[in-house]
Amino acid sequence: MNSSLLILIVPAFIAAIIAWGLIATIWRGSQSASSWARTTARIKTFGVTLGVPAVIYEYEVDGSKWTGTAIVPGAPTGKSQGSTLDKSVYLRPDGSLKFPPNADVDVFYDPKNPSDAALVTGIPPGLWKPVALLFLFIGIPGELYEHRAWAAGHGEQLALALFLFAGILLLGASLKWLKNYFRVQTFPCTGGRLSKAEIAYERSGKSGGYTPVVEFEYEVNGAQYQSRQLTSLSFQVLESRAAAQAFVDQLRAKPSITVYYDPREPWVAFLQHSSIWSAILPALMALAFIGFSVGFWFHLHRR
Repeated sequence: MNSSLLILIVPAFIAAIIAWGLIATIWRGSQSASSWARTTARIKTFGVTLGVPAVIYEYEVDGSKWTGTAIVPGAPTGKSQGSTLDKSVYLRPDGSLKFPPNADVDVFYDPKNPSDAALVTGIPPGLWKPVALLFLFIGIPGELYEHRAWAAGHGEQLALALFLFAGILLLGASLKWLKNYFRVQTFPCTGGRLSKAEIAYERSGKSGGYTPVVEFEYEVNGAQYQSRQLTSLSFQVLESRAAAQAFVDQLRAKPSITVYYDPREPWVAFLQHSSIWSAILPALMALAFIGFSVGFWFHLHRR
């Protein structure tokens, strides 16, 4: 196989997966808006973990009681839990929650399968992101293949641009993490109940390690919330099995847990403050990427 074809094959495969997800989301959203029935649901608990919303609600159809977890129809399986959503799906323009705990809200369900339900029907907002990603995986590889002779002669410049772009993106994200690190230091705390604590194996490149997985419930102003966020920042450290298990055992042994929550958005909470290094390390990595790019640029122009 011509090696230059790999420029097209791998991105085309990824683009096909993205396109399938878009088509399935649009089809499910259109179907739910046109044919699903409506009833009333009671929100039991709600929470957002690292940008991923999770909800549990109960509803009744023809005398049968059901429990739902989907906010939007999502994939053809009807399970959308575990995916990020545009905030406008679950937040009002003033920033308040559309589905607060203990509230009665509308829920939509498939008459042919009442267990398949969602709180919001139609095509969800925010699809421009996967569309942009789709064009990215199609357009850039297509241009590189079209001008493959030029690309072959300018490989070093392309590598320089890639490192510089990655460094700029990482620097922007790290500055956001650093700002968030200092903001969460002032978060109030409340008591909570640990509903799940175990370890999971995660791969990182060719190696791997173990990380704690938690799930807990807590109450703020009489409303019940849930979260799976262990630390204030989404920085994961893989440990040995013994170290991760020891941490989980220590967490289980506590009679009660302390939960830190965002006073402006109480459905966002975590159990532990992250270390300052968790906020600084991404910035250092970004500066290393940018420094390498600048050094490489001077090296190319000295030759």
